Amino acid sequence: MEDVKAYEAAGCIGIELECVPAKVAAEISKRTNMLIFSMGSGPDGDGQFIFAEDLLGTNFGHYPRHCITYSHMYKDAVKAFGQYEMLGESLDDAAGEAFDKTATLLGLGYPGGPALAQLAESGRSGRYEFPRPMTDRPGLDFSFSGLKTFAMNTLASAPDDEQTRADIALAFEEAVVATLIIKCRRALQSTGLNQLIIAGGVGANQRLRQSAREMAEALAVQVFYPRLAFCTDNAAMVAYTGALRLQAGHQEGLSFRARPRWPMTELSNEVAG
Repeated sequence: MEDVKAYEAAGCIGIELECVPAKVAAEISKRTNMLIFSMGSGPDGDGQFIFAEDLLGTNFGHYPRHCITYSHMYKDAVKAFGQYEMLGESLDDAAGEAFDKTATLLGLGYPGGPALAQLAESGRSGRYEFPRPMTDRPGLDFSFSGLKTFAMNTLASAPDDEQTRADIALAFEEAVVATLIIKCRRALQSTGLNQLIIAGGVGANQRLRQSAREMAEALAVQVFYPRLAFCTDNAAMVAYTGALRLQAGHQEGLSFRARPRWPMTELSNEVAG
């Protein structure tokens, strides 16, 4: 049980599987007489964005409908709980992966996103200009592996000093944020929806949050984020999603298949509410 994190919410126990096989989770369910639900528990699934501020609160069972959600791998249109339409996806590195890999290039620790953002605070805007990948073509797919390569090449030809690393960190962060905002704006305008939820680890980035707020004000739409404590995978979001599935009448048998990635569009229609 040392690898299991559990959080009780609304009568459900959320189990975050880090290294725990699915059969272990099933055995825990059997021994404790608790219901078990299989779900996409991270940003790849429907667990995280329901923790967006102002949507959870104390109003259990309130679920965002008819909105756009951006997580680290997917951009989806939410119709109802368990009903999603994929609008775009990452073709390679997700934004968070690009942050971590670029942070490594800059000699920063892991996880790299917060460290890179902190370094970028002392950067000078305009010294370096990074591309905004895939924004010059139609569609909502995104790709960030090229930004990591661009950062590597820029570092190789730049002076080796702290200010230069800060300037490169800022240019990288500005490029990722600008790309995400362009894609989110495009998604909102193409669907006519007026709510945006930003989830996943990158949702904690303050530059992204500020840029999203400015975009939302310009478009007269609403934008929501998880509380900072819930921007990474956590058992609380798993428990809450399980509680919603229980409320919707969904149950899982003790025999189920663990999936390393579970696109939201493939979730069972049984959970639709």
